[in-house]
Amino acid sequence: MTVDRKPNDPGELDVVKLKRPLLITDENGFVTQDSDARGTELPVGTQGTIVLLPRAGEPKGYLVEFSDDEGATLAVPWLPRDDFEIVWRLGD
Repeated sequence: MTVDRKPNDPGELDVVKLKRPLLITDENGFVTQDSDARGTELPVGTQGTIVLLPRAGEPKGYLVEFSDDEGATLAVPWLPRDDFEIVWRLGD
């Protein structure tokens, strides 16, 4: 069950960018595909894609996928809305 959304809320497949740096780890909801990426910091402005919206009973926030330039997934953290801004909305 998806949480009720307002018209300006982020949506699935919207592109977002970080408002603060994020350290890639296996803690706090991060998922790393490549162990070489652990300890890497994603800087402010790094873009990602929302892959899942908040749902009842899941962590609060948005599941955002961050990839390298070749498309390999680096991290997929749950981020609170205050940690990112929307760069592009699906359907714009």
